[in-house]
Amino acid sequence: MNGEILPQANTWLRRYFGELPPAELDEIATHLRHEEISSGNLLYRKGDVGDCMHFVLTGRLEVRLRDESGQAHAVTHLSGGDSVGELSVLTGNRRAADVIAIRDSSVARLSKQDFEEITRDHPQAGLNIARYALNQLSSGTTRFVPRVANIAVVPLHPGVPLAEFGRRLELALMRTGNTLYLDSQTACRLLNRPRKNKETDDFLLQSILDQAEKTRRFVIYQADAKATDWTRKCVRQADRVLLLADDNSSPEITPIEEALFGDSGTAVLAEKELILLRSSRRTTPSGTAAWLAARHIDRHSNIALEGDDDIGRLARLLSGHAVTLVLGGGGARGFAHIGVIRAIREAGIPIDAVGGTSIGAIIGALVALRWDDEHILQSCKRAFIDDRPLDDFTVPLFALLRGEKLGRTLRHYMGDVDIVDLWLPYFCISTNLSQGRMEAHHSGTLWRAVKASATLPGILPPVIKQGELHVDGGVLDSLPVGVMKRFIGGNTIAVGASVAQEFTVPVDSFPTTLQYLRSRLGREAKHINLPTLGELLIQTTTLDSSRSAGELQEGIDLYLKPPIQAFDLLDWKAIYKLVDIGYDYAREQLSRWISTNPSLQQRNTPGYRPFAKY
Repeated sequence: MNGEILPQANTWLRRYFGELPPAELDEIATHLRHEEISSGNLLYRKGDVGDCMHFVLTGRLEVRLRDESGQAHAVTHLSGGDSVGELSVLTGNRRAADVIAIRDSSVARLSKQDFEEITRDHPQAGLNIARYALNQLSSGTTRFVPRVANIAVVPLHPGVPLAEFGRRLELALMRTGNTLYLDSQTACRLLNRPRKNKETDDFLLQSILDQAEKTRRFVIYQADAKATDWTRKCVRQADRVLLLADDNSSPEITPIEEALFGDSGTAVLAEKELILLRSSRRTTPSGTAAWLAARHIDRHSNIALEGDDDIGRLARLLSGHAVTLVLGGGGARGFAHIGVIRAIREAGIPIDAVGGTSIGAIIGALVALRWDDEHILQSCKRAFIDDRPLDDFTVPLFALLRGEKLGRTLRHYMGDVDIVDLWLPYFCISTNLSQGRMEAHHSGTLWRAVKASATLPGILPPVIKQGELHVDGGVLDSLPVGVMKRFIGGNTIAVGASVAQEFTVPVDSFPTTLQYLRSRLGREAKHINLPTLGELLIQTTTLDSSRSAGELQEGIDLYLKPPIQAFDLLDWKAIYKLVDIGYDYAREQLSRWISTNPSLQQRNTPGYRPFAKY
């Protein structure tokens, strides 16, 4: 083993083999073979013969298990000083999991033959490592959630304000934890020695970067303008790669992308996020779909450098401290969402992403469009009360209503904006009848996706998308908390607008049509409170949301269920009363939540504007 690496190896060898005399540790170290593993390469594959074990010197390894569907899930990360593979060496069993390098890593290999020789010559060393392996095994596995620590910022075009963006992101991330900003010149200064040989220099640089990661919550790597060795290093070190582009540039694949991510490029395990820098926040972005179609991207953000709102949102999304909003279905009762949104903004809590079902999808879309509270309220009043989008009755061959009026209303207020062009991450869900499953809409024309999410089966004809039939998302999930958790994570505020056990009736069976009309219109009319066809159809899509709320984490997330039981599903004219109830209820609940999570509050919250008198 390299002479400069040996002293570090002896430090952690004591952890596994015990307090042996230095000479004996040096002798054990002679059996170790230094190996380099580039980020993205496998060290072990599940089922392989366990003919060796490894000690991690620098970098990071990820241990992965596969579920019944074959999907790989990370169960732990290993960094400098950790070991892997000792159980197979001790038991003779095959590898139990995949182990892959997620950083450029240096490891020390100890073969099974050398291990057996060491334990024969040093029985106490063998006993110590067996105890270590048993302790690791008995500790079990807990739910492991990888977090973003290393962020690479890669410019896609010359002239992109790389340093300005990176430094502003650094300041925003410092609200969460200590942050280090590294470019190629800073990295050279940290090495603080003349270059000797590549192997030693790479090892020492990786050791410095490992130490930086251990002592900082975030490390931002500013790549060079071209695909240099440093740029490749940034990408291999990253948990998230931010591809920085100016929206005025061509959306075609750029030379630096081709060099980094093409067939002969760097193996990249990190998620890639496209950052489209927008010239102004005063207009809705456009053209995002062309950028996404040209490249494989895991996620994207529309960012304007005007003010700090967008950079702050990006920092919260990266750090896992985003505040997301999920709005449930519930017919007219969903107007309470508007009051809740006002209370959230008034409390200084940012909304970093939004999703919803049915009426929640409609109001959530207006939040994602960055409409202020008063604009949302008055637009919903005009749309649902003045415009009456649910009165275009027809011969009930496919549905009670034609549905065209609702489509025109949604398009009038939302325009033809694409979901990917929204300032905030947004989704809505529909029920795909053709596939028999829930479908989340993350892209496509906003009003069409919202209409699919709010198409009450039997009331409105199904929306056809690529030959498949879509109806209200509330049929399968009236409050899509799980979708949001997989989409973004962070802290979730979920607002239910459905009511359990809506109908209880004083009869054993439904009367005939004639009997019902007599009870309503006859001389001795005795009204029987029974749900009509329309109410029954709506009720099937607005079942209680409490089950979905079970996916929320106590103390981290917040479930709000305003007291709106007294209102009817079609009570559109009660909009102002419902808004007030949602607002008053949410203010009280948010106050308690903030008292245990004070970091959620921001000084300025976009979109808050007091309602006009009504």
